[in-house]
Amino acid sequence: MRKNLVLPLSAIISLSACASSKTATPTTTETIQISGVAGANAQGPSGSSAVMITSSTATHTRSFPAALDQVWGLMPSVYDSLGIPISQIETQNHVIGNPSFAVRRRLGKTPLGRYLDCGSTQGANSVDTYDINLSVTSKVVAESPSATTVATTVEARGKPVFASSEWSRCTSTGRLETAILNGVAARLK
Repeated sequence: MRKNLVLPLSAIISLSACASSKTATPTTTETIQISGVAGANAQGPSGSSAVMITSSTATHTRSFPAALDQVWGLMPSVYDSLGIPISQIETQNHVIGNPSFAVRRRLGKTPLGRYLDCGSTQGANSVDTYDINLSVTSKVVAESPSATTVATTVEARGKPVFASSEWSRCTSTGRLETAILNGVAARLK
């Protein structure tokens, strides 16, 4: 028999010894869905019980008292100031970012450990020793002629540089999303 269970992230952290802590902003919600096989004869392909953990993506959103065109025009300079290469610009949908780029140790002048948590080995954040594939995108939406919302999403995965290993999910600390939103606010002043 297959059972699905959806638990809040805090419940998963208490159940998992390898989970890392993070502080969520009020605009961020995250749940983890566990799909497992239950029953005496239920086994995965390797003969062990199968458990799959997936997570929703956190999106940070902020409204600004400015017209859409004004905020949209600032986005390239905000991304550039943080060292995020832009490979996606959808002017019709007002989406900007890079859905997949490689980084290691730093993004611009900032250590990646400030922005990402990839778990830890021997007390150090693994992000410092991982090849990272990062996705950063922002969507700019007009709420009214004089109010605009920016929603930014950061996703990352990493794997050890010197070991043959699968990619594992890294979590955002929320600081990169906040830096993008703060960059917009600073340029509007």
